Amino acid sequence: MTIRPLGAEPIDLRVEIATDAPPLHPLAREAIFNPAFRRFADSAKSPRIEREIRGFELLSSREKLMAGLPNYATYFGRDMLMTAAADGPDLV
Repeated sequence: MTIRPLGAEPIDLRVEIATDAPPLHPLAREAIFNPAFRRFADSAKSPRIEREIRGFELLSSREKLMAGLPNYATYFGRDMLMTAAADGPDLV
């Protein structure tokens, strides 16, 4: 689709995207990371680690693991997530 203004003035364009797909069921960090890692993350009190954990939570649902944030936007990142999930819960 191509949208062009009729005159020389810019136009305001609003787009709404909707879906009828059911919502994903997010996983909490307790379901993603093992207790040892959660203790480490809590003791580190690092804003960066907390940001990374929240990003991982955003990408993790019961239905699928996604690879959409900049850190995971490559096949390499996605494959790392899938390998960690397949090798067992002790890795993450």
